[in-house]
Amino acid sequence: EEAVKEAEKQTITIPPDVYVEVMEEAVKEAEKQTITIPPDVYVEVMEEKIKEVENNLRMKNPDGPFFGGWILDNFPNNRDQWAAMVDKTICPDDVICLRDSSENGSYLLKRWYKVNQDEIDEKVRARRVEEAAAEERAAEEARLEEERMRKEEEERERQAAEEERKRKIEAGELSDDEDEDEDKEKEEEKSQVDEEEVKEEEGDLGSPKAEAEPEAPPPEPEPEEEVPAEPTPPPVTPLPPEGPEVEQWRQERGDFEREWASLKAVITGTSAVQPIDIEVEAKTEDVQLTDAIHRIENAFQYRGWEYTG
Repeated sequence: EEAVKEAEKQTITIPPDVYVEVMEEAVKEAEKQTITIPPDVYVEVMEEKIKEVENNLRMKNPDGPFFGGWILDNFPNNRDQWAAMVDKTICPDDVICLRDSSENGSYLLKRWYKVNQDEIDEKVRARRVEEAAAEERAAEEARLEEERMRKEEEERERQAAEEERKRKIEAGELSDDEDEDEDKEKEEEKSQVDEEEVKEEEGDLGSPKAEAEPEAPPPEPEPEEEVPAEPTPPPVTPLPPEGPEVEQWRQERGDFEREWASLKAVITGTSAVQPIDIEVEAKTEDVQLTDAIHRIENAFQYRGWEYTG
């Protein structure tokens, strides 16, 4: 018991480099975990902020609208969040969804890569470096294993030859002079093999290059006709390199498509809001905004009715 108490009193000092390494690993593991916040928490924070926005709106313009003046970006994402908004009587006038109908979602994929290019390129570079290091380790392990097996095979052959030599001496089939001659032949063969291996290694390091023959002076180029320069095409946003990063993005987009179909049905079934889909492919942000305004105001446009008697 005294030893245990004495051990408890001792202070364990962790080296700074080890502490930093442990903390970095903990941060990496924490980044991989998905943190799920309850919908009620989201909506409570939004309710406070919406009230603040509407109060500021009344103070700036007492004769103006008392409600509205706010936009929720990328919310709600699922049915539970929409249900929490309905419970708090937070209901937007319009719901807009930006859709990409391009092949394999290439338009949004390019935009995602353009916005996060530095981060994605760094992840791809780190992954490729790690993969190359793993391949080098595997090749080195295979080489060491092959070397070990070769040495074991040589050792077995040497032992077998030694046993055969002893048997011949005991049986009188091999004299001492013949034994010495065989040993000399083996040593010569071994030295020849070693010399060949050394030559191969030197050859791998590279042989001296032959002296290059002097080249004839190139003929003088004929004057070319001036061709008017073509206009520079606009820069094309590239697609990101294939890998786990892109697969994760595709999985998240697939999850959104499935969740949006369910959420859209809930919105139309529990309110008078009709979600509006805006196509984003090959459209600038200004064109998308104009399209959204037109679609929202279209519901308030006067339409004459034609009666026939």
